[in-house]
Amino acid sequence: MTKDGTDVSDMFISGAEIALDLVLKNNIKIAILK
Repeated sequence: MTKDGTDVSDMFISGAEIALDLVLKNNIKIAILK
């Protein structure tokens, strides 16, 4: 949820799926997240 109450769950999940796809395609073993 944003401060104004907008539900961004679908966008969050979509971004996570894109990140996972990139990890799998590029054989990434370690990620440093900030």
